[in-house]
Amino acid sequence: MSRYYTLVVVPGEPDAPEEACETAAELLYPYMYDPDRPTRTHYFDYMYGPKDIADLTDDDISDHVWLVSEMLDPGTFAGLEVEAIVTPEGSWHEPDDPGGLWDDPAWLKKASQVLGQHRECLALRHVLHI
Repeated sequence: MSRYYTLVVVPGEPDAPEEACETAAELLYPYMYDPDRPTRTHYFDYMYGPKDIADLTDDDISDHVWLVSEMLDPGTFAGLEVEAIVTPEGSWHEPDDPGGLWDDPAWLKKASQVLGQHRECLALRHVLHI
């Protein structure tokens, strides 16, 4: 089994993370394994959202939800170890190099460009499992 971090970018307010979590889950479902359509391409089998992560780690949900504008610095973004981003319109973004990791300079540049288009949104960290 393997896991990786993904940011899901959604419109929302920092003081209402539960609503943002629901929206983020809806954006991720099309990329999740569906046993009714086993041959469909998918990126993960199951996920943990910010609330799940907080419950498992005794963190607060706010430890896994940020304003996008707070993470535009490549160093801040790299510290989150994110390997994919899903934007509000449902687009999946990942490193162009299949072997590229969360701290690859090309990925950091691409991620910064993607996130820069959604400065006023929230970014929610999810753990996706394969």
